[in-house]
Amino acid sequence: MLAYVLRKLLYMPFILLGVVGITFMLFTISTRPEALAKIQLGEKSTARQQYQWLESKGYINWTERGLAKMKAMETGALPTRTTQLFNAALLEEFAADRDRLEAEMKDLDGRDQNDETKAAKSVLEDRIFKNKTLINGALKSATTTFLIEKLTLETYGKANALAAQEAAVAEAKSALEEAETKKDGVEEARKDYEAAKKQFDDAMAATPGALQKLKDAKAEAAKKYAKIEDVEADLRYTSRFTMFLHYVSDLLRMDFGDTRSGRPVAEVLWKGMGPSLALALPAFLLSELIALFFGLLAAMYRKTPMDATLVISSIVLMSVNGIAMIMFGQKMLAADWNYFPISGFASGFGMVRYLMLPALLYVVLSYGEHVRFNRIIMLDEVGQDYVRTARAKGLNENTVLFKHVFRNSLIPLITRWVVAVPALYTGSLILESFFGIPGLGYLTVDAISNSDGNIIRAVVVIGAVSFMLANLLSDVLYALVDPRIRLG
Repeated sequence: MLAYVLRKLLYMPFILLGVVGITFMLFTISTRPEALAKIQLGEKSTARQQYQWLESKGYINWTERGLAKMKAMETGALPTRTTQLFNAALLEEFAADRDRLEAEMKDLDGRDQNDETKAAKSVLEDRIFKNKTLINGALKSATTTFLIEKLTLETYGKANALAAQEAAVAEAKSALEEAETKKDGVEEARKDYEAAKKQFDDAMAATPGALQKLKDAKAEAAKKYAKIEDVEADLRYTSRFTMFLHYVSDLLRMDFGDTRSGRPVAEVLWKGMGPSLALALPAFLLSELIALFFGLLAAMYRKTPMDATLVISSIVLMSVNGIAMIMFGQKMLAADWNYFPISGFASGFGMVRYLMLPALLYVVLSYGEHVRFNRIIMLDEVGQDYVRTARAKGLNENTVLFKHVFRNSLIPLITRWVVAVPALYTGSLILESFFGIPGLGYLTVDAISNSDGNIIRAVVVIGAVSFMLANLLSDVLYALVDPRIRLG
C-alpha cells in the first residue's frame, strides 16, 4: 500500500500541472494581464506602474521605443500620467476590429434596406464609433508624445500656450468683424482684439520661433501617424509558455497575489478557511450520520409504511428550493421566533450560535438526496446472496444490516464522501452568503461579483489539490474496508 501511495504522490504534480495549465489558459483568455496588474496595484496605479509589475512577472517585453519612453518618463521629459504606453496586441486588435467592422458594414449596405438591416446597421455604427474613438485616442496620444519629444516638455507647453493665444486673437478678430458689420460695440471689440494681439505678440517675442516649430512638428506628426498601423508599439506580451512558467513559479512559492483591497490572497484564504470548516464539517458529519441511520432503517423496513414515509419525505425535501428554505428559516426561526441570529459571525465559542441555523438548514437540505442514495445502496446489498446466507445461519436482522450490509455498502458511500470532502473547505456558498459568514464560500462569491481574479484562481488551484488528495484517500479507504481490493 505504501508503494502505491508513493507512486500516486509522484504522479500528482504532473496531474496538478495539467489542471493549473487549463486554469491558466482559461484566465488568460478571459482576463487581460493589465486587469490582473490593476487588481494587484490598485485602480489608481499608472500604466507605467502596471507594466513594470507585468514585466517583473514575465508577462511583457519592452521594445526599444518603450524603453526610451520609460526613461523619458523617469527623467521627467514625458508626463507620467498622460503618456500612453502602446501594447502591440491592443494596437493590432484596434486595426483588426476596424477592418472587420468596415467589412460588416459593407455587407449590410449590399442587402435590402429593411427594418432588420437598418437596426443591425444602427448597432454596428455604435461599435464603429467606439472603435474610431479608441483609434483616435491612440493616435492623439502618439502625436502628443511625438511633439513633446520633438520640442521638449517645456517648449511644447510654451508653444501650446502660444497656439491658444493665436486662437484667441483669431476669435477676437472675428468678433470685431461681426461688430463692424452690425455697427454695434465696435470700439469694445477693437479693444479686445488689440489686447489679445498685443499679448500674443509679446509672447511671440519672448519665445521666437516656438509656434512655427510646433506647426512644423504637427505637420510631421500628421504624416507619421496617419493610421493606427503607424503607431510604434512600446511593449509586447511574452509567449503563453513564458507566462505559464512565471505563473507556476508564483504558485510554488504560494504567492497568489493580492486582492482588490490590497490584502495578500493567501492571508485572506487562511482566515476564511476557519469559518468555512466550522460550518461545513459538523454539518456534513451530522447530515451523513442521519442519512446513514434512515437509509439503514428504510432498508430494514422496506416495503412498509416506514419505508414509504422515508421515501416520500426525501422526495419532498429534494423538491423544495434551497434558497426558499433558507429564507424561510431566517424569517421564521431567526426573525420571528428569535431562536437564532439572522446573520453575522463571532470568534471563539461565540460562533456556535451563529452557525447553528445554517448547519441545521444544511442537514435539512441534504437529507433528501443522501437518504435516497443510502437507501438505494443498502437495498442493492440486501438482495445479495451473502445476506440470504447470513439470515439462513440464524443471524438477527441488526447483525445482518450493520455487520454485513453496511460494511459492503461502504465502497459507494466512501466514493460520495470523498467527492464531497474537497468542497468542505469552501463551506457552502449559498449559506455563507445568506448568513454573512466570512468563509471561503462567501469570499468566492464576492470575488466573482467583483471580478477578483486572484482569489478565484487560488480557490480553483486549492480545490484541484484537495480533490487529488481526496482521490488518493478514497483508494486507501477502499483497500481498508474491502479485503478483496489490493492496491498495486
